[in-house]
Amino acid sequence: MTAETAHTAYVALLLLTALFAAWVATVAWRRRRAPAALPLAITLVGATWWSLSFALELLPVFEPTRLFWFKLMFAGVVVVPAGFLAFALQFSGFGRYVNRTTVALLAIEPILVQLMVWTDPLHGLLLGGYDATPGTRFVGGAGFWLHSGYSYLLLLAALALIALRCVRAPSFQRRQARVLLAGTLISTAANAVTILHIIPWPRIDLTPIGFTIVCAFGAFALFRFGLLDLIPVAREAIVERMTDAVLVLDADNRIIDMNPATAAMLHLNPQQVLGAPLDSALAAWPEIIAACSAIPEYQGEVKLPQDHRCIDMRITPLATERPSGGRLVVLRDVSHVKHIESELRDTNRQLRQKLTEIEELQQRLTEQAMRDPLTGLYNRRFLEESLDRELAKARRTQTPLSVAVIDLDHFKHVNDAHGHHAGDRLLIAVGDLLRSYIRGGDVACRYGGEEFVVVMPGASLEVAADRAEAWRYAFAKIKIAPETINLKATFTVGVACFPLNAASADKLLEAADQAMYAAKAAGRDRVAVAHVQKPPPMVRSTRNE
Repeated sequence: MTAETAHTAYVALLLLTALFAAWVATVAWRRRRAPAALPLAITLVGATWWSLSFALELLPVFEPTRLFWFKLMFAGVVVVPAGFLAFALQFSGFGRYVNRTTVALLAIEPILVQLMVWTDPLHGLLLGGYDATPGTRFVGGAGFWLHSGYSYLLLLAALALIALRCVRAPSFQRRQARVLLAGTLISTAANAVTILHIIPWPRIDLTPIGFTIVCAFGAFALFRFGLLDLIPVAREAIVERMTDAVLVLDADNRIIDMNPATAAMLHLNPQQVLGAPLDSALAAWPEIIAACSAIPEYQGEVKLPQDHRCIDMRITPLATERPSGGRLVVLRDVSHVKHIESELRDTNRQLRQKLTEIEELQQRLTEQAMRDPLTGLYNRRFLEESLDRELAKARRTQTPLSVAVIDLDHFKHVNDAHGHHAGDRLLIAVGDLLRSYIRGGDVACRYGGEEFVVVMPGASLEVAADRAEAWRYAFAKIKIAPETINLKATFTVGVACFPLNAASADKLLEAADQAMYAAKAAGRDRVAVAHVQKPPPMVRSTRNE
């Protein structure tokens, strides 16, 4: 093969590389919504520019303008390392670092190199006295070697990221990473061999050939291992099958994507609404339009009166390069949940009402268990509990406590002569009188049969006897007329005091009972106080007549 034939073949290979790289870049650009697709497309555009410019420089027809094409080639040369690092960051899971700041920093070196290229006649720092004569080697100046070192640093960082992906990625993505790593190593090696003049042929740059290999490996990763299909597959597997409605709006509030659940929930035809403004696409749902138009971010419930539905709505801004990017709208029909919640609230309200009724019933039952059903006074059981409690308090506070035992006079005669109905009227009359005469804190009880007991905390023996006399006098004035019978009845009262007459509840009741029987023996219808057994301790009275 002659040198001319080899030269022609090499130029054809460069042009083929440019076409191949442009084709793969086009495929990546069409899938630019997938992570890493955009920087891969930019990298391949740079490779295309590099190969095409170098090929045009070597064509005999452009021999007078070879320096121009050589300078133009650097526009692609400087893009490849920076673009490939951005691709490696996103591919390896570090896409959060590809932001405006990173892009601005990566753009500094390419801009400086371009300035050096087109001002090289003034300083010779980059091209180093470029010689377009066939057979001469390109040596480059200090700026070129600084650029080469910087580019290799970027490529090494990208290789490290891809290698890390090979180790950490799932098995399916690991194969993608291995293919990319192999292609990148070959291309980097080809470039190193060229700039270090290891090959014997001048004016032959193996880097474009390395690009051909990288493009081949990239195409293999794209079509064999689905390099950029991971996100579309994930969307198909997740978003398309979601039961929640998902809408994607662009910065101009146009619908750019939606899933089948959205079409079903809002009765939309995707072919008609995709690309249409939100206001016209969802004209039948003004409530949703209002929520989307009010604020960029929203979370709440929207009522749809058209079909009596309740929709849980979430609007989230999408992170984009533009300050006012698109938004993600997620809708969930919670009407059934709201219906269940309403039923639960009704059930809870009914339960609370039932609980209140039960508590009131329990209180009534408790009260009934403590009350005498005929007179309404407390019963003997409550008397025993309250007397013990009040005695303990009297001991603690060193105050007196008096007890009055009341017994109706000739009650058996009333029952025998006029019947039990008349006797019941007498008992009720005693209960009514005691309720109207006792003071706050006193306890009036029906002790049993025709006997009643009144506990008077804080009352001394004298005060208690005076109060008992008032009850007796008032009761003697009462006329009880069951049916056509007019009855006048009296009762006898015995009074005892703690600690004057006794120190325990039983003894105190016994002392009052004995006083009552003494009054009965003395003629009934009177009040008697218990006999003092021993001098009492010092106790202060807190109750006065």
